[in-house]
Amino acid sequence: MKSEIEKLRDTVEELELSSLLFDQSMRRGTEYYHAKHPENKRVWPDYGELACWLMEEIVALETTARVRENEMRLIKEWFEKHDANMEIHNGSVFLFSGV
Repeated sequence: MKSEIEKLRDTVEELELSSLLFDQSMRRGTEYYHAKHPENKRVWPDYGELACWLMEEIVALETTARVRENEMRLIKEWFEKHDANMEIHNGSVFLFSGV
C-alpha cells in the first residue's frame, strides 16, 4: 500500500507532466495561430480563445476539403459524360476528347 508521501509525489509528477503537455500544446497552437495571423505576432491568445479558434479552424478546413471532394466528383462526372480526359504535366492541365 502506498504511503501518503508516495501518493503526493505521484500527484506532483502527474501535475508536472500535465503542465509540460499543456505548455507544449499551447506553444504549437500559438505557432499555428501566428502562421495564420502574421500581423498578430505579439498576440498570445489565452487557452479558451486558442482552443475555440483551433476548433473553428478544423471545421473550416474540413468544410473546404468536403467542397473540394465534391468539386472533383463533379469534374470527374463531366469528363465521363463527355468522354473526355484530363492530364496534368508540370502544373499544366491538358484536356482532350476520347473521340
